[in-house]
Amino acid sequence: MSDTPEAKVKLRVKAVLDEYEAFHNWPVPAGYGVPILDCVGCHRGLFFMVETKAPGKTLTSRQEFTKDLVEIAEGRVFVIGESLDKDPQMKYSGMRELIAWLQRK
Repeated sequence: MSDTPEAKVKLRVKAVLDEYEAFHNWPVPAGYGVPILDCVGCHRGLFFMVETKAPGKTLTSRQEFTKDLVEIAEGRVFVIGESLDKDPQMKYSGMRELIAWLQRK
């Protein structure tokens, strides 16, 4: 994996998902079929997707469309990118939301 800002976000997200024993798959798109976000996963029987972003980047219109489809199907989508949070555990926007969801009862 490269040493880009987005790659660093992905590594942190993968570590959190592993910590909570969530199934997660990070497919590499080839430009065919339905668009997908960075990560597809399942935790305690519930479906989720994660999109990671480098600092200052936002979802593309195609990613927004995919996010909307997942949410219509009652799946969860977490958009996680670098933020200015000083807490090393939470320095990614969206990370608090993901961890709270993983800790649900």
